[in-house]
Amino acid sequence: MTPAWCRNIRRYSNAPISILSLDGKEVAITSKDVSVENHSYLSNLGYGSGDLIRLEFICEKLRLGISCAQLDLDVHIKSSIDPIADLGYDFLISRAFNFPNDVAEAQGFVLCTGFYIAKPGALVLCQDLRRYIRNQTYESNLDQFVINKMLEGIEWRHIQHREGEWQTTFSICDYKGVRVCVLGTRDIARDTRIRRSVFGNHDPLIGRYYASPFLAENKGEIQWNLWKLRMMELDKRVVRGLRRVCRTIKRPE
Repeated sequence: MTPAWCRNIRRYSNAPISILSLDGKEVAITSKDVSVENHSYLSNLGYGSGDLIRLEFICEKLRLGISCAQLDLDVHIKSSIDPIADLGYDFLISRAFNFPNDVAEAQGFVLCTGFYIAKPGALVLCQDLRRYIRNQTYESNLDQFVINKMLEGIEWRHIQHREGEWQTTFSICDYKGVRVCVLGTRDIARDTRIRRSVFGNHDPLIGRYYASPFLAENKGEIQWNLWKLRMMELDKRVVRGLRRVCRTIKRPE
C-alpha cells in the first residue's frame, strides 16, 4: 500500500516523505525523496509502539526548526494542505468524535492524530506528549488517547474561518504557549465521502484501498473505487453471515 499512498501525497506536495518501518519489511519505493527508517531492532514492540517512535522523529525535526506533517497510511489527500500549514497556529490537527469516548462525550469532539501538522513552536507540546507516553502517565501508548487526556478540561474557543471558498469552524486553545487548532469536521473528514471533504479523508477503508493493487493503480475516481471496495467488504460479511446461519440450521431427520 505504501507506494500508492506516497504517489497520492506527491501529487500535492514536493516535501520529503519519511516512513518509519517497525517490522523491517522492505518498502517498494523508487523515489529518491522518500526515506524509510528501519526500527525492527527494537524489542518489546506492541500495540501503539509506533506512536512513540513517530514522536521521537518529529521532536528531533522540530528541534532543528523543521515543520512536520503527520499522515496515517489510511489518509487520502485530495488537494494541497498548504492552506492548513499557512495558518497562524503551532499545532494543527484533524477532528474526530469517538476516541477517547469520555473526552468526546464531555466536549463534543476529540483530536485525531491520524493527521496533524506540527511546527517548531509546537515542540513543548510534542515533548510533553512523548514524555507522558514514555512514563505511562495515562497508562496508554496511543498518542491520540494521551493528547486528548493532556488537553482534557482546557478552555476551547470555537471560531469561524473563511478563506475563499473554504469556510469552516476551528476549535482553538493555548497549551503552555503553544497555539493549538483543531480543524473543522470536513477539512480532513473521518469518512470516505471524498467529494464532501475539503482537503482529504481519513478512514480504514482508504487503507484497504491503497493495499489493493488493482484499485490503487486504477486511474478511475477514488470515490467510485472506494464504493466498489465497500461493496466487496459488504459481500464478504453477508457470505460469512449466511454461513453462520447455515451452520445453525439442523437438517430434518
